[in-house]
Amino acid sequence: MSTSYIMDGMAMIQVIGAGGAAFFGDLAILHYRMLTSNLGQQCHRVDVVFDQYNMEKDSEELSKAHSK
Repeated sequence: MSTSYIMDGMAMIQVIGAGGAAFFGDLAILHYRMLTSNLGQQCHRVDVVFDQYNMEKDSEELSKAHSK
């Protein structure tokens, strides 16, 4: 049976940060290694999703909607 993974890219970035990388290529290698280190041989697909929320903006919009 093949397996697919969906990874939270922003969580990876927040956990690793710059990781001591001096160059962007080094940072990419560091993230790639983290991403692929725990994948089994049955994994045939990995999707990395990047999303960021602006909680301050969302709460302002919610307040405006309730005040109408």
